[in-house]
Amino acid sequence: MKKLWIICFLGFLLSAPNLWAGPSIGGGGGSVSDGGGGGSVSDTAYDATSWDGVTDVAPSKNAVRDKFESLAGPPTVQSVTCTDSGNGSHGTLTITPTANPVSGIVNIALTVLDTDGCTVTMSETGAVQDTLVTITNVSAYHADFADQANVLKVIEGSYAMLQNETLTLLYTNSQWNEIASSRSVIKGTLGGFTASRGLVTDGSGNIVVATTTASELGYVNGVTSAIQTQLDAKAPKIAIEVDGHAHIDLTAAQVSNTIIYNTGQQAEDVVLALPTAAAGYSFLATVGTAQSNHFGVQADTNDKIYLLAADGTLSAGNDAAAVVMTAAQIGQSFACWTFKTDAYDWMCKAISIGTSTFVAHAGGTPTVIANQEKSGATNSRDISVYTLGQSFLGEAYPLYSISIYKRNSGTGIVTCRIGTATDMTSTYTEQISVTVSAGEGWYEALSITTPNLSAATWYIACGGTPTGTVELAYEEDAYATYGSTTYYYYYNSAANTFNLDSSVNTRDLNFRIKVTK
Repeated sequence: MKKLWIICFLGFLLSAPNLWAGPSIGGGGGSVSDGGGGGSVSDTAYDATSWDGVTDVAPSKNAVRDKFESLAGPPTVQSVTCTDSGNGSHGTLTITPTANPVSGIVNIALTVLDTDGCTVTMSETGAVQDTLVTITNVSAYHADFADQANVLKVIEGSYAMLQNETLTLLYTNSQWNEIASSRSVIKGTLGGFTASRGLVTDGSGNIVVATTTASELGYVNGVTSAIQTQLDAKAPKIAIEVDGHAHIDLTAAQVSNTIIYNTGQQAEDVVLALPTAAAGYSFLATVGTAQSNHFGVQADTNDKIYLLAADGTLSAGNDAAAVVMTAAQIGQSFACWTFKTDAYDWMCKAISIGTSTFVAHAGGTPTVIANQEKSGATNSRDISVYTLGQSFLGEAYPLYSISIYKRNSGTGIVTCRIGTATDMTSTYTEQISVTVSAGEGWYEALSITTPNLSAATWYIACGGTPTGTVELAYEEDAYATYGSTTYYYYYNSAANTFNLDSSVNTRDLNFRIKVTK
């Protein structure tokens, strides 16, 4: 507005020829004509008192120049001092800018005498809209400015002004507002902000310091797409739960980042068949139902299983091998995953075993080599009244399991021993425990040591400490027809000697022997 007023005033002066008309008076004086009488020239600068209503006096060039200078007006220069508080705390100072009604510009030199610094507030007393104030700290001690409600708005909410730094405020909207300072962007550099932090704009569009550090900003260097999308793609999915309490052939999906549990396993061995090994398979097998039987997995025909021991040693892998937990308790577990040798194979490791045993079984396909289900089989051996026994021809394959058939509802643990002598009271090759439940049927227990059954005559005897009377069938195909206890062997713990030398004709234990081929 001031510039526009000056231009209009110049236009007025230049467009009024009568105002400037008059003969030269050579030495410095002159007069003008108003068309009727005469006139004169005045060297008095414009002011309302001496000019208003005067029609016969023109301003001299010098008077006009003086007016121009007064209109542009130099800025008001003001000095303020913040004195020492004397009590070890900041000094305090309130700055009231001196109004400049002509130029509206005020330059303030601030001197801080308190070595602890000075807390500065601004006053609105006499403040005029669009007044521009620049404050310069000319002392060695800092001056602190902070937001004042409805009085002062500072970028970032505060500003600690150091020596020779400036703060420029504009009085608009009835308050002082920071528009520039030494911490503003100057020649591509920043100053006055918290070190090593990012900058953002606040809700009012002002630049403020972010909580994000420079190091954190560096983490996104080189990012080519949305980070969260990349994380979501790599994050492991929630493990699928697989019910493995009974014999099943596991699928690829059931061994891909899964948890396999045996909750509900009956008193029998459960060995789950693994799919053909491929890249990316892994699972955790965990015990939800405690049993004295085995719980494990077996590899496919052409896949090996390697057992990683707690001390880091690795067992040799065998095709179609199995790994099992024996007498596992609730909460115990093992993990398996695929890895590549010449082709993909399996590796398994005990995670939480406790009192259980985690073992590997020799590879091969479990095959029945002795299936005694009738009396008088060619490889039969008479049995005693209190101990059951059976001989069979051996083959040069590792023992995989022993199965027995239980008839009645008795429950408990039946212990079977296998060896090459008829008396296995103290000498035998392996002892395997079979836990039988109330249900009738075959009960299988996997071998732990998997002894090699070389060609020989082997014997099996069963004893143990069942909860109640356990009937072990000696003719599976006959007892249902005859329905008489004559065809059952009543087994109890009274005289379990595991000695087959005392015999009763035509009474043979129903059993099955499996080896791995």
